[in-house]
Amino acid sequence: MIRVNLLSALFYFIVFVKISFAQFGWTPLNSGTTNNINSVFFINNNTGYVSGDQSTILKTTNSGNNWIVLNSPVSANLSCIYFINPNTGYTVGDIGRILKTTNGGINWNLLNAGINKNFYSVYFLQETGWVIGEDGIILKTTDAGNSWNLQTSGTNFVLKSLHFLNAQTGYIAGAKNTGYPALILKTVNGGENWSVQLYPSFSGFSKIFFESPQNGFVTGSENGANGLIGATTNSGNNWNFPIQNISNPLNGLHFFSSSLGFAVGNNGVIITTSNGGNNWSYESSGTVFNLNNITYSGTALFTVGNNGIVLKKNYGWLKARLDNIYKPDCGRISKEIIQLSDSLCSGTIDSVFWYINNQLKGNQHTISYGFPQGTTFIKLLIKNNQGYSDSASATVTRSVYKISTAGPIIGGSSLIGDSVLYTISTGNAVHRMDINGNILYSLSVGGDILSSCSIGFDTSIFVTSTNNNLYGFSRYGAPLWPALPLGAAAVCTPTVDSVANMLYVGVTNNNFFAINISSGTVAWSTFADAPVRTSAIISNERKLFFVSSRGTLYGFNLSDMSNPPVPYWTLQLNDSVLVSPAVDRCGDIFVGSRGGKLYKIGVNGNAAEIIWQAELGSPVTTSITIDADNNVYAGTAGAKLFCVNSGNGSVKWFYTSKGPINSTPAISYAQTVFFGNDAGEVIGLDSEKNLKFYYQDSAKISCPFLCQMGTLYIGSVTGKVLAFYDSVETLSYTGIRGGGKSVPVWGVFQNNPRRTGIQDSNCRITGINNLITLPGKYELKQNYPNPFNPDTKIGFVIGRTVNVRIKIYDITGREIDVLINKKMEKGTYELTWHAVNMPSGVYFYKIEAGEYRETKKMIILK
Repeated sequence: MIRVNLLSALFYFIVFVKISFAQFGWTPLNSGTTNNINSVFFINNNTGYVSGDQSTILKTTNSGNNWIVLNSPVSANLSCIYFINPNTGYTVGDIGRILKTTNGGINWNLLNAGINKNFYSVYFLQETGWVIGEDGIILKTTDAGNSWNLQTSGTNFVLKSLHFLNAQTGYIAGAKNTGYPALILKTVNGGENWSVQLYPSFSGFSKIFFESPQNGFVTGSENGANGLIGATTNSGNNWNFPIQNISNPLNGLHFFSSSLGFAVGNNGVIITTSNGGNNWSYESSGTVFNLNNITYSGTALFTVGNNGIVLKKNYGWLKARLDNIYKPDCGRISKEIIQLSDSLCSGTIDSVFWYINNQLKGNQHTISYGFPQGTTFIKLLIKNNQGYSDSASATVTRSVYKISTAGPIIGGSSLIGDSVLYTISTGNAVHRMDINGNILYSLSVGGDILSSCSIGFDTSIFVTSTNNNLYGFSRYGAPLWPALPLGAAAVCTPTVDSVANMLYVGVTNNNFFAINISSGTVAWSTFADAPVRTSAIISNERKLFFVSSRGTLYGFNLSDMSNPPVPYWTLQLNDSVLVSPAVDRCGDIFVGSRGGKLYKIGVNGNAAEIIWQAELGSPVTTSITIDADNNVYAGTAGAKLFCVNSGNGSVKWFYTSKGPINSTPAISYAQTVFFGNDAGEVIGLDSEKNLKFYYQDSAKISCPFLCQMGTLYIGSVTGKVLAFYDSVETLSYTGIRGGGKSVPVWGVFQNNPRRTGIQDSNCRITGINNLITLPGKYELKQNYPNPFNPDTKIGFVIGRTVNVRIKIYDITGREIDVLINKKMEKGTYELTWHAVNMPSGVYFYKIEAGEYRETKKMIILK
């Protein structure tokens, strides 16, 4: 191996070439022409095309052993040829010539570009293509060449070579007509705009090629006499030129991978690298004619040049390729059988290995696999009997639906039952959607809405805005009352208190308000020591808590309010707080701070104290979430999700993601905690940190999450609303581990689908006696006490092992709560329904156990 830029080793170079001729084995092929050949393109192992001067177009169907002359309808020097499939191809040349075939080259038609400039390169992605040439000309078509639009390159240089990674990102290499500098252009929007990079030390670039979205290479001339090679590893943001002073200018290159590549140039120069271009070795071509282009057919390398030169080198190298699969509208189907194939790979493949999420799943050329919703990682490893191998990776992404709205989704979504979803986007719009993501109608308010809306138990919705107003709407979108001025911006979700028919909300001028829902007027207010930017919470014991941004907590007893209302207690953390607190069933409060601490606060009468504080290392940027096992979850600016023991404050574990976590987690019925981050990840973990779900988006995911009955709802800062479904999440409210866990919503503000800040109603199985049960007997007992406030007991008898579901409905038949939904052994059971947040009225409870159905009535009287 020799370093190309060491020209002082000329003698060694000559000896090396002589020795290596037989070793590297470039075989000349009879092209049947002495015209200069400028371009070569193979569509598979056997079928290829070349184009050149004097209208030369040749085709082979047997890997170059024989060449067929194809007729051109015009006289032109053709500089580049490109095919998008076995039938459709394009070639371009001087005087504005663009030719197209749709029958494998049998016939060629002249396309009207409307510009009589010399063209040097053509590149297509299905029906979208680009042509470049002299005077900075860039033409684009989106209809397979029927029409062309001129794009602005920002230069009048000669543009020689182009390469597109996808419909948006592309690169061009070129040179000034005479002298210096060389240039590289890049676009990230399909050519609407091009950024220009000039290289004054070089006289021109001739070929640009990207092996991957990150790794690219460019060839050209340093001074018109010597060649050079440049490389980028960051998508063209920076280019390095470690290899210069090559004996002749280079005209073409091809890379198989980020390490293995070839380049060709004047006077028959062929060089190769096996370490990404850090070192290059000469190979003997056996010719002194200029070599203009090089490509790979899948089994052999081909290079072409002046005087009709075509050289071939059999090469057993393999190229693996996989395309990402994206299916955004799968509905609520947990898994879908998708077929994977190695048909996009190049080369003779003797062995195949399919890996799905790093687990080997098959060894066939084609396999089928049941893919869940979310993002699944696949890897294909291919090998041949000559010892060559290559691999490619891709993703399969599935979701229930993907809806695009006009603006960022920051505040998250709220849900009524399992059928109506409200999502905030565009800053000031509230979209009402059905369960399938169809927008039924949209509401708009003044200012920006920076949080999710809250939903009352009569299905009214409430939002706050930076225009200092509070808004209330009926479920049909009609205003409940005129917008209520609050005197300052409100950036948090209002807390709904259906028992007292109140809303609670703080604003940035330090005020905290209690609003009468019926009239839309202020019932009472108090003044904090700093802006109130987070939502209030209400415990099971009717205690109201909120926290100022300075870190002062205020507690009120809603069952014994003074007049005027004053806090029962206050507690200063001396630590800034910008995320909403949470309260558990015992009435303990959990708060995360900008100082990177998680606090547990206990309340005893009219006093509060810090029970423990946990150091999390960076600002807490999510509200606190608590699962049914008393695990406390908090996300941080340091990209970590922490799981903390609520009893003693010890960190059980933390998970490091790719970016800061600003989306408050949601916990599913199967005890999976879901969260997102600024890197676009959506991650689901069980309480032992095992990965249960993964999705990768291209945009930040910063809104609070919502998980209900197997469906996870998320929004992105680019306005996407996505839903993901897993039927496992709907099978049991006790979680996949069993053990009799209850519904994991402890009153965490964001984990309540209605975003009310109140603990969800809940049930506990308080007694089990399976000794007296007769086989096959079923019974739903009358609740007691009845009427009740706020707790009642419901007994039932199960005669055999069966899935049991008990639901609560209001007088209109609207589903209010699901008390239990799991497989149960035969026995006599009793559970308690805690209905502290439900208004007075008539309710019904219904049991479904196998074929058994029964409904009974109960009354809440407050």
